[in-house]
Amino acid sequence: MDRSGQSGAVPSTGGAELGSAGSEARWLAVSVAVMAILAAIDLTLPSNANISGALVVAPFLASVGSRPKPVAALGALAVLAALGLADADGSGLHASAARVSVILVGTGVALEAARVRVRRERRLVDLTNVSQAAQAAIIRQPPPMVGEVAVGSWYEASVRAATVGGDCYEALDTNFGTRLLVGDVRGHGLPSVRLAALVVGGFRALAHVEPDLATVAHELDLLVSRYARDLGSAGVDGEEFVTAVMAEVRGSTVTLANCGHPPPLLVTPEGKVTVLAASSPSPPLGVGSDPDLESVAVPAGGRVLLYTDGLIEARDASGAFFDLEAAAVVLAEGPLDDGVRTIMAALEAHASGRVTDDVAILAFEPAARRAPAGERAR
Repeated sequence: MDRSGQSGAVPSTGGAELGSAGSEARWLAVSVAVMAILAAIDLTLPSNANISGALVVAPFLASVGSRPKPVAALGALAVLAALGLADADGSGLHASAARVSVILVGTGVALEAARVRVRRERRLVDLTNVSQAAQAAIIRQPPPMVGEVAVGSWYEASVRAATVGGDCYEALDTNFGTRLLVGDVRGHGLPSVRLAALVVGGFRALAHVEPDLATVAHELDLLVSRYARDLGSAGVDGEEFVTAVMAEVRGSTVTLANCGHPPPLLVTPEGKVTVLAASSPSPPLGVGSDPDLESVAVPAGGRVLLYTDGLIEARDASGAFFDLEAAAVVLAEGPLDDGVRTIMAALEAHASGRVTDDVAILAFEPAARRAPAGERAR
């Protein structure tokens, strides 16, 4: 089920590597086997039906998954095999010259194909490493405990090859309590990644210095607005905005600032799910967001779920939306990461693996204590 998603762990940024030795060995083994089969067939044919020129298939096959040197070695082996077959059937070197020429020319083409493939793979490795580094900067894995708050997380980009998209989250231990953010940038692609990085970076800076969560939201709104204006002055679509929800946790009290974002859910230990909808809706960041702060007392053992709309807009084959309120009941007990993983598994099953939007989740438990292993039911 895991695509680019993560629960409690960001995908490794240790660096991608160029094609595995095992894969190259398999391609070489297949190429040698094909060469052996063709040679065996040639030996059964009369001298005027010599097919040794077909041995050029071997270096071509090798070029699909091998480096240039092994391809060249197979080409040389094919030439030697063709000469040996010519000698075996008595056709002589003169008659085999055309077939050897075909193998030599084909090997040259296969060598160039292997070189081009290796260059492209190296560029892809470089881009992958940059993407992983970008993800590590934008989507950082929250530790299991942030201040006195237990946290579970998941991030999944809608593009299978991507490790980061337009959704974002953060959890910080500040002098004003634990502060959390989940955001969803309008659109997809690199522009949304840039704006997600801007919002997360702004939140990290503001959350530590602004005592009022409403001020944090207001400053982020101005930040996104300036970004949109800069894009507009450069002739790029400047209608950029970000839906976001921010939470500040002090003891068992959670204060929320909702900027046009799907409402958080509160899950009690008894499995009751409550939608924490804003009483006064606010537009998203970048279009004049000015959210009212609303506080809720979370009962002991209660959990709060922040998420992006990719979690609630996924449809099944009949067009029905994913029922997050029903799925969120799993957060009532057990480790947060287990609950988050279960929700994502239910989402994948509902959408038959066709989740077409980014998904970001932060689940947290205020005033959590480090319970001994096994104390809380799994």
